[in-house]
Amino acid sequence: MLSVHPADALAYAAVFEDAAEELHILGKIMPANYQYTEEADE
Repeated sequence: MLSVHPADALAYAAVFEDAAEELHILGKIMPANYQYTEEADE
């Protein structure tokens, strides 16, 4: 288990928020079927 200090939690939240926005933008740029390649490999 990772121990996260309260101050670090805000920093991590900001990083994950930025990553989520980037993924959302990439989702619009990439072909729709690109998102399902991992499921197709199974």
